Amino acid sequence: MRGLTITTPFPTAKLTTLARLKSVLGVTSTTDDTVMTNAIGRASAAAEKYCGRTFVRQTYTELGPAFGGIEFLTKEAPVVALGTVTFNSNTLTDVTVGDKQQGVLYRKNGFDWTAQSFGGLAGGGKLWDVGTPIVGQEEPLWSVGYTAGFIPAGYDVTAGTLKVLATDDSFNDTDSGWSSVYGFLKAGDIIETSGFTNGANNGRHVITGTPTAVKIATTSTLTAEATSTGRTVSVQDLPLDVEQAVLETAKTYYQQRKTDSAVVEKQMGMARLRFSEQGGAGEPGLPPRAIGLLRPWVRSV
Repeated sequence: MRGLTITTPFPTAKLTTLARLKSVLGVTSTTDDTVMTNAIGRASAAAEKYCGRTFVRQTYTELGPAFGGIEFLTKEAPVVALGTVTFNSNTLTDVTVGDKQQGVLYRKNGFDWTAQSFGGLAGGGKLWDVGTPIVGQEEPLWSVGYTAGFIPAGYDVTAGTLKVLATDDSFNDTDSGWSSVYGFLKAGDIIETSGFTNGANNGRHVITGTPTAVKIATTSTLTAEATSTGRTVSVQDLPLDVEQAVLETAKTYYQQRKTDSAVVEKQMGMARLRFSEQGGAGEPGLPPRAIGLLRPWVRSV
């Protein structure tokens, strides 16, 4: 048995933006903005349901059992920060992230097996009673706090208030451009920058320390630059194939919004038109191209 609680939700559940969907569709009018936004929300939910995971970065508390091994697999991934870990209400400090992408936590002393024990007719049958462990009846005595997931599109900063400080190798925005997302950025994340005068300030940079609403420090050696226009700092790390799958799905939802889903073929004389079928058994209305893009991201924990 597992229990997963979202302790800090991400500002949105959408995995792409209206602007990107309109670009794919070649639409400039604002007439159908609401329809397209709704399509993005449904497409994002369908992608997550198919993959069995949440893609946006959130902070969780997970209650779960363990089986005595040195690894504990979290429900969500990638794990970008580890919080408080307790066993039977006792806090442990020797748990680390073993595999960030797969959500594997490591403990040298092992994650104690939490199986119930059968103490016989005279026993209470509670955990740690003398008796026979009941396999498959593990109690969720492990509590793990962690932050997992990706930063989706829509949180890049392109502003004339961007500058670089060489004193701490940081990118700064005096207009608090990261105010809605900085709390989710973690050391080890990669940002991508462009438009700066000095070449060393452009490219991919690894975040160090704790980002704030106005500052993101990096491990790079940067050159100081005053504020100027034409610069961008991108914080998105949602895999592009996942976003493309959502765009393909949202595009299909939008374009077929007036099509009767029960009709798969029309014929007028010698002309025949057949619509592609969406998904298949167990697939939540995703177009075939989206399924192909999402299949490597399916998670079964």
